[in-house]
Amino acid sequence: MIKSGNGSLSESETLRQAMDCGILNLEEISERVQQMKRQEILAKHSYWCNTDGLWMTRFPDKQKGRITRKRKKKEDLEDLIMEQFLQVGVITSPHGVRGEVKVFPTTDDVTRFKKLKEVILEEKRGQRTLAVEQVKFFKNMVILKLKGVDSMNDAELLRNVPLLVSRENAVKLKPGEYFICDLIGLQVSDEEGKFLGTLTEVIQTGANDVYVVKMENEKEVLIPNIKECIIKVSLEENSMTVHLLEGLL
Repeated sequence: MIKSGNGSLSESETLRQAMDCGILNLEEISERVQQMKRQEILAKHSYWCNTDGLWMTRFPDKQKGRITRKRKKKEDLEDLIMEQFLQVGVITSPHGVRGEVKVFPTTDDVTRFKKLKEVILEEKRGQRTLAVEQVKFFKNMVILKLKGVDSMNDAELLRNVPLLVSRENAVKLKPGEYFICDLIGLQVSDEEGKFLGTLTEVIQTGANDVYVVKMENEKEVLIPNIKECIIKVSLEENSMTVHLLEGLL
């Protein structure tokens, strides 16, 4: 234990002094923990380079049993594997004194919370799964009672913690609907087969989503997710075919 002129320091004081002296760097420690967590998840998930040069993996799926996903780069596929858990909300604050928490939903359909039997908490120290005991709705928020969170103090510790669900427990998608993480990285071409670029971002406007496609010249083209523009999406082939309306390029 580090000593001062007045005697021994407490654990918190020791930690603070170590940080001030440069002995400990919490950012580096946090980054190393995240890297170890990433390596642990990837080690448990099978993925490979196919004969066509694309990296491939498979995920469990409620509707199809298993689904195939492809990416041109190994790193992009590893990023997709890391997103096998889908965020449905973020805990904002305690609600009452019995351990309930307020959740800001990040899913389009808040009623999906009624069907959740468990959620995954993405805490700094790692992930843990808690059963959902009760679900209520208040204005634009969801009120959850999680098993093992039984007091305001317990709930207070969960501020700003993201809530995730695994892919197999994700909401059933309608035809033509996709998870955003599955769209990122798609190779986009026009109707004539001309390669346009890579889908790098999805902007949610409220009316319809807008796909940001980064071209090889580093310029970006914005393509609205409307039936006049989106001709075909194939997650299995990592491709999207679009019709460019006049003025988009």
